[in-house]
Amino acid sequence: MMRKPAANPTTIKDLIKNQFIRSTLLLVIVLEVITFLSFAILIISVESQTATQLRNRIEANLKLNAMSNANYVTEKSNDITVLTQMIQRQFVDFFILFDQLPIEPNASLLMEHANGAFYSDGDDTSSSLYYAKTGALREGALEKALKSRYMDPYFKLAVQDYPILDQIYFNAWDGMTRIYPSIDELPILLGSDMKISNYNFYYLADDLHNPSRDIVWTDVYLDPAGQGWMISCIAPVYDGDFLQGVVGLDITIENLIKDLINVETTLNSAVVLTNESGLIIAMNEEAEALLTISELKEHAYKEVVTETITKSDDFMIDQHGDDAFKEDIQALIDNGNDTANLSMKDKTFYVTSNVIGNTDWRLIVFSDQDEILKPVHDIERTINKVFGLIIIFMVVLNLIILRMITDQSQSLAQAVSTPLNRLKENIQKFGNGRMAVQAFDNTGIEEIDVLNFEFYLMSQMLNERTKKLIQSEIQNREQHIQMENYLKEALTDELTGLMNRRGIEDMLDDALSSDVDLPQLTIIIIDIDHFKSVNDQFGHLIGDEVLIAFTELIQANLKEEMTAARWGGEEFMIICKNGDINEVADYAEALRKTIETHHFVTNEVITASFGVATVQDVNDGKRPLIQRADQALYKAKSNGRNCVCKG
Repeated sequence: MMRKPAANPTTIKDLIKNQFIRSTLLLVIVLEVITFLSFAILIISVESQTATQLRNRIEANLKLNAMSNANYVTEKSNDITVLTQMIQRQFVDFFILFDQLPIEPNASLLMEHANGAFYSDGDDTSSSLYYAKTGALREGALEKALKSRYMDPYFKLAVQDYPILDQIYFNAWDGMTRIYPSIDELPILLGSDMKISNYNFYYLADDLHNPSRDIVWTDVYLDPAGQGWMISCIAPVYDGDFLQGVVGLDITIENLIKDLINVETTLNSAVVLTNESGLIIAMNEEAEALLTISELKEHAYKEVVTETITKSDDFMIDQHGDDAFKEDIQALIDNGNDTANLSMKDKTFYVTSNVIGNTDWRLIVFSDQDEILKPVHDIERTINKVFGLIIIFMVVLNLIILRMITDQSQSLAQAVSTPLNRLKENIQKFGNGRMAVQAFDNTGIEEIDVLNFEFYLMSQMLNERTKKLIQSEIQNREQHIQMENYLKEALTDELTGLMNRRGIEDMLDDALSSDVDLPQLTIIIIDIDHFKSVNDQFGHLIGDEVLIAFTELIQANLKEEMTAARWGGEEFMIICKNGDINEVADYAEALRKTIETHHFVTNEVITASFGVATVQDVNDGKRPLIQRADQALYKAKSNGRNCVCKG
């Protein structure tokens, strides 16, 4: 922004006189302000940082922190609950559509273990299956075992999207268990004839324990599949009023500690997650030291687990400490969201308890009062240091003031010489063709400001003209680039990246309107067979992936002087500029076989029908050529699809 010289600039004589007065007054004011601020800061520090205020503030922060951590655990548990409900709905749909589902052609059959149980081992993309020997012999058992593989993609997505999950499974009423990630040799871990109704991760979801058919969280139990101590979020799967089985999502205690109760605290607090009766579900290392009990993270399996094994009474939180502590901690649990001061091991703790969402869990955090009050003692030491620093500061300040008075006369000389030197440098740069003056600075000296301002106006005028010329050139270039981008977007299919229908028709127009001799112009129209069933069965997102993969196959097999485009929907067109119809038909047949043998994301064979047509005479237009290719394509479809016909 342009600024004019000061209205009433001072002279050098007045500058020296006024500067001396201002500097003297400034020193007096600085001394007074510093003295006042020093005592004010000291008083405010003593008054604002008393022990009671500081303790209340810290306790409030601890309470907010505990609530935040509890909200985090609630959010995570809600996510797992929603995910369990989604898997439950998939299984309900599975049993509704059971008779309509085909068995995969490459589905592996069950193997019989030496102990009589049946099983199949999975891999990184599929689940393992176990069938108790009595259940596997029932009518329809093998069909259910093979068809339940349709749930593997849901299992895999759930475990990938939620790293806290250790495994996800479905336990059927007749002893079938499908579990992901896969576990080899399940009969060794589960035995020959596993009675699923003996385990809490099943019976807690049955009619007797869960008549409302809600999502249920189990207490800690020992996993019979060899994964150690864990908890499960389970949901019943009913076919009408018949309980077909239970869906379960497992979280090991180790993952629970790492992800959920590894809360952020500033005091290395002990953190405990309990159920409503006070059983410790999980705790961090600080809590282990406080309660003198080791968390169960691992287990050495010496024999098959035939029923639910839960934590012992040693993990009841009210079994630790003296009677007063037991009474107080139980009252804290009963009250839900609350705080209290509890004593244990000659220490006093500030304790917070928060209820976790839609579970019966409590997140309890123990913070040592000695650590809480540590800042109070630090304040006392800080006050003593402040007094010493004020004295040192005043001594140093007096030395600085003395130096300032000495340097004042030199500053006055620099105040005059500096703007003059700057003006000289700007004039030299301007003379060398560089527009260096970007702003006008008022020095307060009349003669220098007039020169600066006049020179500034002249240089700004030249700079503005130069900028306008440069800006005009930039705008012209940007418009040209923008037009090219618009043209490219208009002729390109957004999904596949191929030329769209408009683009390929323009190419046909150019080729057919050429003044040179008629080329051997041949086109292929390709239609994916039964593509609607792909969208209906797998959804439009998978359908889009099939279209993209189909496009990649076409592009990978294009020959020289061939151009591919998306004609519309599941139809594609290839223009062959040089090649008779028989050669192009042979090429189309090779491409058909490549498509037929390609492994698409649906894991099903996908085929395509081809119609081939060529230019017949010089008067042949675009529409007749396309119509002949369409008729050939219709003929291919009438012949049973997955073939090539010429028009």
